[in-house]
Amino acid sequence: MATALQTVASQRPLKPIAQLIRAVQHRRPVELDHRDDYVIVRSGKAGAIALFAHPDRVAICLAPERAYALEGRKPFGHQIPRTPVTSYVIVTAKGVRKNFGAVVDLALESLDWRVAERTSAFCARCGVGCGPKLDACPNCWTEVDLRGRCLCHQDVQAEVMRLVG
Repeated sequence: MATALQTVASQRPLKPIAQLIRAVQHRRPVELDHRDDYVIVRSGKAGAIALFAHPDRVAICLAPERAYALEGRKPFGHQIPRTPVTSYVIVTAKGVRKNFGAVVDLALESLDWRVAERTSAFCARCGVGCGPKLDACPNCWTEVDLRGRCLCHQDVQAEVMRLVG
């Protein structure tokens, strides 16, 4: 099994992206998962995806209201609404290099948010904490929201289409 640094190196990321991943690894327990052209950074505690590290950019997962607050502010560029409960803030390698501290802080915020989101999941039926919720639907492979819904549900599909336009 490849080490975390080998996984990062296999993607041939630009130097700022590799430095960002290493900085996050030194501050939080994370798991790295290699895909064809990017690395997924997950919380080691909750397993929820916090970052998608591409060779030339990083997508940081945040709550939509937090992503909206950052939209247009340098270096955070733009956001991509993913689901009603998740958005991604895109930062280029150049933006990471020029604002390294701010991007590391946002990446750590994302990891912390994902852990809090997972550990605060509760059972709608009994109203008490019943453990971590699912990360992704096994049918459509999209993120499951706090209510246990994914893109398989018609109301979620309608909301995403309304947001994306």
